[in-house]
Amino acid sequence: MAMWVYWRLFLVGLGMLGRQRRDLILENVILRQQLAVWERSGRRPRLHRRDRQFWSVTARHWTPWRAHLQLVQPATVIGWHRLAWRRYWRWKSQGGRPGRTRIGPEIRTLIARLAAENPTWGVRRIAAELAVLGHPVSAATVQRYRGNRPPSPSWRAFLRLHVSEIWAADFFIAQTLPFRAFYVFVVIRHDRRRLMHWNVTRHPTQAWVWQQIREAT
Repeated sequence: MAMWVYWRLFLVGLGMLGRQRRDLILENVILRQQLAVWERSGRRPRLHRRDRQFWSVTARHWTPWRAHLQLVQPATVIGWHRLAWRRYWRWKSQGGRPGRTRIGPEIRTLIARLAAENPTWGVRRIAAELAVLGHPVSAATVQRYRGNRPPSPSWRAFLRLHVSEIWAADFFIAQTLPFRAFYVFVVIRHDRRRLMHWNVTRHPTQAWVWQQIREAT
């Protein structure tokens, strides 16, 4: 698997951690990556393709990336994105013409892997992800190599089939006459519109919310 795929999966996995812990881990990794570039390049950093891929993926999945970038200006990373998008749309506009360059086995493998690991992604989303990482291909090419899939049901059909398994949760604020705010947490079941659980607190915390979910289920 290509390095950028591992890095993207790592970023997605970190999203399940708390923000402070996630940010601390990412700051450490990003610092080490930039130090490695400086040690490899000397006084003037020379970025390889994998370095540009690293920062392209980071910028897509981590909002504070600009504050920790030292190698180049943030505008440079944004420029990589724009260039990738231009290449992608230029490739797409030329799709189907004779003499089109065939993609290599590595890209075909990446297309199949992205499709398998992200079953909710369509061909345009996969093509856009590849373009950002420097592999501009058309949506038709992605369709050709991602493997056969049955057509996805419509959103309405999905809800109709799974309505008995879908619950919804929400917060709303209730104010008393002395203008004191209370946070009300509710969980409902969609198929019967039945209230499954509710509770009230003045200070909602992550631990409190998780406790309400455990009690509801």
